[in-house]
Amino acid sequence: MDLIELADPIDQWEAMTAVARAADAGPWDSIWLFDHFHTVPEPARETVFACTPGAARAGRSTSGRRTGIRGPASRTEWAPSPSRSS
Repeated sequence: MDLIELADPIDQWEAMTAVARAADAGPWDSIWLFDHFHTVPEPARETVFACTPGAARAGRSTSGRRTGIRGPASRTEWAPSPSRSS
């Protein structure tokens, strides 16, 4: 997700939350974040949030979607969000 158009880091964080909520409204059963602390494909001086708080925020902002953190190459970490009852 490109946040370059938003100057305020709070607005950037809220934009990420809005994407999680949009995914929650769709047919997907999980939301994944990429485990990198730089922009991809080229490193640039732009905001990049750590994936662990981002996954926690995504899980908290949805109605129970599982959140995951995708690591580099063949390593995958899974951090399921807690189930919520309706």
